Parts: sequence; structure tokens; C-alpha cells
Amino acid sequence: MEVLPSLLMEVRPLLTLPSTDEELLKLTSDKCLWEDEKFGPFAKKFADKDAFFESYAKAHKALSELGSKFENVE
Repeated sequence: MEVLPSLLMEVRPLLTLPSTDEELLKLTSDKCLWEDEKFGPFAKKFADKDAFFESYAKAHKALSELGSKFENVE
């Protein structure tokens, strides 16, 4: 059963990701977002949903004013 200790070593660092949702799947690629020198500040800023949606609304408005068309996808 050498696989189990290896798996635990891979998963254990992921438990340090900023999240209060215990059921949220956390991948190694997710952890990289928080640690990356250039992307990390964005990950931290947009971890706050209000900050994300405020920025998204501004970008969506700007694109709309420039003539972009958005279609409903269902």
C-alpha cells in the first residue's frame, strides 16, 4: 500500500488553500494560482466574490459600450 502515503503527501498541501468550504475540491493547479508571483494578487483579490462581480460588471459595461453583443446561452 505504498500508494496511500504518496497520495496523502500530494493532497495534504492542498488543505492550506484559502477556503471555508470543506466540500470544495482543491487541485494542485488551484494551489499554483495562489502561489504564482504574477497571478497570486488577482487570486487573492477576486477570492472576495463582491470584488469579482464589481470588476466583472465594469468590464461587461465597457465591452457593451464598445459594441460587443452578448447572447443568452441556455
